Formats: sequence, structure tokens, C-alpha cells
Amino acid sequence: MRMQAAFALCQIRPDGMEAIEALTKSLSDRYDGVRTFAAEALGWVGPGAKPAIPDLERLADKDPDEDVRKAAKEALEKIRK
Repeated sequence: MRMQAAFALCQIRPDGMEAIEALTKSLSDRYDGVRTFAAEALGWVGPGAKPAIPDLERLADKDPDEDVRKAAKEALEKIRK
């Protein structure tokens, strides 16, 4: 359900700060799938998601799940363009 909520936020207002804040908060979720999806969604937002960079960097370096680390790295590439 949290993954669906993150997706809905991104679809409704992908550049809105409310969506970015909610997705950034989801980067700390206890479920790997939610963290992965939140990172991917922030990557879809692109440069507008710059406030999430510190949290994405933390995930890219230290998350125990390989898919989360990969999604965070890809999101950082898209955001930094």
C-alpha cells in the first residue's frame, strides 16, 4: 500500500514538494520494496528532487539491499543531470 501511495504522489504532482517530501520519507521505510520504489520515483522526478540527494546517497552507500542501492544510484544520476 505504501508503494502505491508513493506512485500516486508522483503521478499527481511529480514536481510538488509534498510528493518529494513523502518519497524522501519513504526512503527510510523498513521494507526494501518501498525504499526501492521511492528511490525510483525520485529519479523520475529528476532535478526537482535535489532535496532527497543526502538520503539517496546514504542508501546508495549503506543500504543492506542490493536493489535499493542500485535504485538509489540510478536516481542520483537522474537528479544530478
